[in-house]
Amino acid sequence: MSHPNHQKSVWYLHVNREVFGPLDARAIAVILEQDRASFADHVWTEGFLRWERICDVDLFAALAPSYPSVRPPEPGSIHSAQPPERRFVRSPERWSEPPKPLPRGKAKVRRDFEIVFSELVEVKGWGAYSSSNLREGGIYLLGVNIPPLGSGLILSFRLPDGAVEVGGRVTRLGEIEREKRGFAVEFTDLPGDVRLRIQEFILRSKRG
Repeated sequence: MSHPNHQKSVWYLHVNREVFGPLDARAIAVILEQDRASFADHVWTEGFLRWERICDVDLFAALAPSYPSVRPPEPGSIHSAQPPERRFVRSPERWSEPPKPLPRGKAKVRRDFEIVFSELVEVKGWGAYSSSNLREGGIYLLGVNIPPLGSGLILSFRLPDGAVEVGGRVTRLGEIEREKRGFAVEFTDLPGDVRLRIQEFILRSKRG
């Protein structure tokens, strides 16, 4: 199945009955390389009518390992033997049904993409905060000057490859360890290049 225009698409990955995303193609390639998903798992992106197996999408099928060809045995080199006992093997399609179509806005972000991230974050109009963790879809900030739930924010912080600026919304207020108050921000305005940089930073941190 050829999808030449999907190199820069936003993808969702279905592994072990869970949906992970949004991801880009390079992030999925890294996940496959690390054996955290197999080519028999499924992916979905805008324009697909259904979930497709990774091995059926040309963009990812090209990443599958190649195996050396094996010569067939020479005639007469196989000794005669009794045929094996016939057993009924359930068809994989019967117990490994493709996942249901992805409802818009309902995908879960893979939890192990969250990392410890202790950096200074500037929030426009609110000041500077320390962060405690970062994930692909948001960040948790520490401080006592907490914006109201649902507030729209503009955040600036630095990654190893430079500064980023993103838009976000306060989705949760709470307290974490050592009684430090904080709040969770979900990214709502995340340019594609910034999303890619965050994904790659998190994946490198998890591997390190």
